[in-house]
Amino acid sequence: MRKRYPIRTPKKDRYDPYDSDCYAAINKKDLIYSGYVDDRLVVFLWDNLLKAGIRLDKDNGGAGKEGRRLIINSSGGDVYCMNSIVDLFEQIDDLTIVANGACMSAAVPIVAAGTPGMRYATHRTRFMLHPGYEDMDCALKLIDFEAMRDELETTEDIYARILYRYTTPTLKWWIKQGKEQKDWYFDAKKALELGIIDHIIPDPIRGKVKK
Repeated sequence: MRKRYPIRTPKKDRYDPYDSDCYAAINKKDLIYSGYVDDRLVVFLWDNLLKAGIRLDKDNGGAGKEGRRLIINSSGGDVYCMNSIVDLFEQIDDLTIVANGACMSAAVPIVAAGTPGMRYATHRTRFMLHPGYEDMDCALKLIDFEAMRDELETTEDIYARILYRYTTPTLKWWIKQGKEQKDWYFDAKKALELGIIDHIIPDPIRGKVKK
């Protein structure tokens, strides 16, 4: 069962303890999403990017619209929704992505799949990776076990290959990480070193700051 947090959501004038996602199209250029990687994020991104001028067709897959920015804060979510979003981002060559606060689990490949040179993280953002099976519902009937085992292996392979395609380490390294690591937390500097992001948005200096 997914966690619930009392946060303010769009078009509501009260705190709703049963809604854990907050998202908005701030203006024609900026999209912000805070919550799980799920069906709502898929629809939110496809809908807004289609409105921005993205068109998919059999000839070229899609054409980007200049100047879009996505700010995302997510602790992860559904691996299949992640696949849908990565597929969308691969059709766009001018989308700025800013990881803000949390970029974990299924959210990491989403950020990594952003336009090279246009992937950012704020300096306090925390990252986390773990094996792909933790993003899937593994409550299995015995008869389903073999099929689910094969699907889990395929999912982990897709997860590793997305990260390999858009980051610095080798495919072998990512596969090994997926098999050996449980929950691996790291900061924006490590994400930059791994090639998940391209830039860190620094801490602004506001007068005298305590160290």
